[in-house]
Amino acid sequence: MLAARRALAACRPQAVEARHLTALDRMLGHPVTAVRRAAIRSAYTCPWPELREMVEQRRKVEKHLAPQLQHLAQYLAKSG
Repeated sequence: MLAARRALAACRPQAVEARHLTALDRMLGHPVTAVRRAAIRSAYTCPWPELREMVEQRRKVEKHLAPQLQHLAQYLAKSG
């Protein structure tokens, strides 16, 4: 999982691409908490405005990682 996160951070473009948003969306909705946690960490390397809405939607349903998503949402708000 760490390798996947590093790969996403290394290959992410400055401008958002649909494939990256799709990957983060799938990871944020994954049934395994560790995968969702890795997605949150990876999202810090992708301060795209398009990611904000995805994070806000996920915050509505996430129970275990709510504080982490809150912090990410705050970070993204400051970044954009």
